[in-house]
Amino acid sequence: KYIKEYPETLIEKNGYDPRIRIWYKTALENSMNSWSDIYIFNTDNLPGITNVTPVYKDGIFKGVIGIDLDISSMSIYLSSLELSQYGQIYILDKNRNIVMRTLDGEKLTEIVSINNVSDPIILEAYKSGLKRDRIISIEFNNKRYLSYYTFFDLFDQLSFSMGIIIPEDYLLAESNKNLKGLIIIGIIIIFISFLLVIVLSEKIIEPLEKLSLEFKKVRNFIFNSNYQDKVYISEIKQINSDFGRMKSGLYSFSKYIPSNVVRQLIKIGNVAIPGGDKKELTILFSDIKDFTATSELLKPEDLITQLMNYLGSLSDLIIQNQGTIDKYIGDAIMAFWGAPESDIHHAYNACHSALLCQTYLKNSSYPFEETRIGIHTGDVIVGNLGSENRLNYTVIGDNVNISSRLEGLNKYYGTKIIISSTTYNKVSNKFICRKLDRVAVKGKTQGMEIYELIREKTDEFDRDQYSELYSEAVDLFLNKDLERSRAIFNKIKDLGENTIALNKMLERFDSWSDINVFKTK
Repeated sequence: KYIKEYPETLIEKNGYDPRIRIWYKTALENSMNSWSDIYIFNTDNLPGITNVTPVYKDGIFKGVIGIDLDISSMSIYLSSLELSQYGQIYILDKNRNIVMRTLDGEKLTEIVSINNVSDPIILEAYKSGLKRDRIISIEFNNKRYLSYYTFFDLFDQLSFSMGIIIPEDYLLAESNKNLKGLIIIGIIIIFISFLLVIVLSEKIIEPLEKLSLEFKKVRNFIFNSNYQDKVYISEIKQINSDFGRMKSGLYSFSKYIPSNVVRQLIKIGNVAIPGGDKKELTILFSDIKDFTATSELLKPEDLITQLMNYLGSLSDLIIQNQGTIDKYIGDAIMAFWGAPESDIHHAYNACHSALLCQTYLKNSSYPFEETRIGIHTGDVIVGNLGSENRLNYTVIGDNVNISSRLEGLNKYYGTKIIISSTTYNKVSNKFICRKLDRVAVKGKTQGMEIYELIREKTDEFDRDQYSELYSEAVDLFLNKDLERSRAIFNKIKDLGENTIALNKMLERFDSWSDINVFKTK
């Protein structure tokens, strides 16, 4: 009966909560080895008693060790006595409940107050008054009986009284002999159970505590510990073996499905079913520049090694910043923020992750030239999509496609990270950005302003003059103030800036045709 934790889900499933049982409460109340009152066992619905020992470690309550003693068979023993052929033997607990009695070879299946007993002879004897260690003569159905009542206390918590009812013509001496035998048997049983508690508690508690700690780690998808322990109890040894196989399986399983998705399912205790919800998320697409050309220069085995390290490193940075990896599309990564666990800072975390990825790649030795990233914030459908037999936790919707289109626009503007206006509006106070353009992304009828993500602000007063000038020039251009816009762009170029995006904007002054939306392929 060792109980360290008992999840509410198990209580709901089988309706059994050990923490409200008599034996558990007895251990908490006494704070030492003690005996419970006699009660009905949950397992077989028969009466019994439990020897309990509360378990503490470093002064902290950990659980309860209990050894059950089935006393229902004692009724059979009482029935086997010669005395029971002529009269009645019954035992009361301290609450005046009949816990053992002669029943013609049957087990006692319930605990009944002596006031409600169905046997008329026992009830008559009780009404006549139970006087300790004194013989009382009673008459029932024109027949005289002798009633004898005595107490016996085994320990402070074990107080019983025995009643014997026999015809007057039966020798009372026989009852004393049987009473002494019953007491001796009870003392032997109690002594053996006490020794078992002392020996087994040490052998059971420590491995169970270690195993419980490992279960907590696995529940949080922590697989870096190597749990091994010598166990001498076969059942716990089997649990350890099964746990090791389960741990290996879950670790392999986590390679295929985002760990935070499975962790969330374990936390809420639900089974994954097809379906999705509409939710605002931030989606990121990344892609390696000129990957095909670079891959042709590497041996296949070298390419796989480099690509695996590349994807693993960027994925780690994304996951460490609350991101969920949706899928890998060749050398591309699709990730999102805000699900399955809610994240009010999903736009910030996505942009922060993108800058971390670029910084990491800048300082790495991968053969890939650079990585382009597109980020967009909007409403999507997120959930378990697929069939009953095969599900994929993913996002779908038009806003997902926009993220992919923004990643592709980096090629035209010569940039590395482009974010949408919806993302910019959420993070403009945290990052230095410059407005690039207003574009009509494929699939959209209205123009969308896009921004290049430059760096994270060091404080609220951090400013970047070049980015502010560039954004001002783009705004003037989109509002058809060509003269002032061209002047600022030329000023930026005179300051030494010579980017692809700047040259693209200067080229458009020569091809202006009364439009304020520049459509890309």
